[in-house]
Amino acid sequence: MNEFVNYNQRGVSLPRGCKDLIDALRQQHPHVAVERQMPAGNFGDLGQYMSRLLNSRATVRRVVISAVRATIHLEFGPFVMGYRPAGLSALVFVDETDPLQEPAVRAVFEEADIPLFNEFGSTGTAGPMWALRYPLPNVASDAQTLIEELLCRGFGLTRHTPLWFGFDALDAG
Repeated sequence: MNEFVNYNQRGVSLPRGCKDLIDALRQQHPHVAVERQMPAGNFGDLGQYMSRLLNSRATVRRVVISAVRATIHLEFGPFVMGYRPAGLSALVFVDETDPLQEPAVRAVFEEADIPLFNEFGSTGTAGPMWALRYPLPNVASDAQTLIEELLCRGFGLTRHTPLWFGFDALDAG
């Protein structure tokens, strides 16, 4: 460790008020991360977030839905090769240690006749996860019905299970 560097102080190359690089980047791009909190809610709040997701004017936007056993990212944006179809899609994270969860999640989409767009494995603080990306209907009520089915039948939640929501938006400019 360098005795002439105090690692607890702000670096001289960062703008005033920034403690680390992410603070400086947020100052340069204030249109990123419009809202990031995760307020607690329930199934009744899903419609409000679906409407907000589809009606926002931002180029790329996302709603994160989290529950005890479920994490789903609903995204709306342009096509990204190998990552996201154009329009509304769901990135669904399934727990690889639960042998029943992935087949149950896949069954919800298969019964709705929605094909898998892509899938990949990931590891993180929650353990080994498998991510499944599906396109969703661009009509809020149809997408909401499918997500409710996914939460109940795919993840085994009840309509009384607390959900946490977050919303992000990224403007084109």
